[in-house]
Amino acid sequence: MPEFKLEDVQHATYNALRNIGKTVELEENPFTKFQLYKLKRKELLKAGMRGNFHGAINNILQEGINKLHSQDDLGANILDLRFSKGETIVKVGHVLNLSADQVSRRQRQAIASLSKIIWAKEKELRQLEKSRITNLLPAKSYSKFFGQGRLVTNIINRIRKEGIPNIIFIVGLGGIGKSTLADCVVRKVIAEIQIDDVFWIRPQDYRLNNPSAVATLAVESVTLEIAKHIFHKEIPPIDYPLELRKYLA
Repeated sequence: MPEFKLEDVQHATYNALRNIGKTVELEENPFTKFQLYKLKRKELLKAGMRGNFHGAINNILQEGINKLHSQDDLGANILDLRFSKGETIVKVGHVLNLSADQVSRRQRQAIASLSKIIWAKEKELRQLEKSRITNLLPAKSYSKFFGQGRLVTNIINRIRKEGIPNIIFIVGLGGIGKSTLADCVVRKVIAEIQIDDVFWIRPQDYRLNNPSAVATLAVESVTLEIAKHIFHKEIPPIDYPLELRKYLA
């Protein structure tokens, strides 16, 4: 998940405000990458409003504007009139007894303040999500990790690359620190990169003479553990393979 700066949030906020109530494609809006957006989407899905990503973004904006009223009531009123009700700057000026220049200036200030409100809430949710994901990992078996800083950095740089699916194998003799290296990488990734989830799975060691059977059992074991983590008891295990493909796609 990409990292955002406050300026990016301000730009996204302005674009989202302009599209309140419109059925435009918003999938590229940075808000769709936010934890705040995912939370609102879950709320809408529970309410039976499937596919309503516009509603999730509108909810984020409206909750932010409601909070803005306590900080800048005039600015919040301007945003409500300009974007929620679609009034022109001139009409807003007449309603609030302001010049067009005053409305424009206060609108810019209000959007900046609204962006800060949204970004503060998003950072709070991201920190909570980092804590949740970290708690999914097994307890650390080491206090410090020496001698593999460059390797850790190389792996993390590979994970940062967008546009390609990553499968990174850490291969070596037993006991040389593969699991420790993976644990160190994952913890750094959680701290430095906004990611969606982590699965830490130890497949059973199948000691069979048939390599094909071992591979099949390993895949089934991993599939089962990931599906249990994602779906809990929401769908029957027989549907795990199909639903997992949809989810990971």
